[in-house]
Parts: sequence; structure tokens; C-alpha cells
Amino acid sequence: MACGALGYQDLGLLFLGAGILSWLSLEPSILQRLRSQGEMPTPVRLSLGIQLAPALVACSAWLAINGGEADVLAKMLFGYGLLQLLFIVRLLPWYLKGPFNVSFWSFSFGLSALATTALHLGHASQEGILSALALPLFVFSNVLIGLLFVRTLMLLLQGKLLKYSRHP
Repeated sequence: MACGALGYQDLGLLFLGAGILSWLSLEPSILQRLRSQGEMPTPVRLSLGIQLAPALVACSAWLAINGGEADVLAKMLFGYGLLQLLFIVRLLPWYLKGPFNVSFWSFSFGLSALATTALHLGHASQEGILSALALPLFVFSNVLIGLLFVRTLMLLLQGKLLKYSRHP
């Protein structure tokens, strides 16, 4: 994204290509693990929150590189990001089986990318579904990030933010 903002489109494409191809090679491994190795233990479930980020961050990077045009690739990446969001919403009861802890912040990277790309695509589209989704997704993302902040602050004030364990 920084490369696009600074005018280094070719360098930005190199980094974007590396990121997207790395993501595409890791995604099947993660999905295979979820399908074949049984239910994940409660303490590590929240690590899946990062699954929201790759498509939306790639969309944001692509928009920075291509001059902000809401083209087919940007819309496809955003659509896959929305699919990941639907999966996360569907699994919310599963994620919430454990107590709130800082691991919930794994969702924040994707949520912030969702907010910015929704606004960008909504502005670029001017009408249609992307324009209609832009503000609700922006508000949704910001409310959830605000909730993460408040819940984390509560843990801090209760002295439960950092847990130390002693191992021999």
C-alpha cells in the first residue's frame, strides 16, 4: 500500500504478488487442518480471526497500486473478504466459548481493512451494492474495534490483561 501511495507501482506489484501467492498457498493448508484434525482447542480458536485479513488487505493494496479504480480484481478480493466475514459471523458462538482475552485482537486487522476498503469501493462505485454496503460495513467494523478496545481496557483495569505462568 505504501508503494502505491508513494508512486512505486511496480515495486508494489512485486510485494502484492508475493503476498497473494503466499496467502493462496497457505489457505488450503489451514482449511485442510480445519476439516481433518478435529475441533480446535478453545485457546487457539481465535487465531483464525486473521483469516479475515488477507483478501481485504490485498484489495486495499491493489486499490493503492491501481490508482483507486474499483475494477474486477478489487471487487473479487472484496467479495472473498466478505465471504470470510460471513464464515466468522457463522462461527461466532464457537469463538465465544472461551473468555474474552487479547487474542480477540486477531480480528482487528481484517476489520480495519474491511472498513477502509468498503469506503473506498463504495466511493468509487457511486451506486449499487458496494455503495449501499460501504457505510454499514464501516460502522460495523468500527463498533467492533471499539468493543475490542473497551473489553481490553476492562481486562487491564481488572489486572487480567497479562497472565503470567511459571514453568519449571
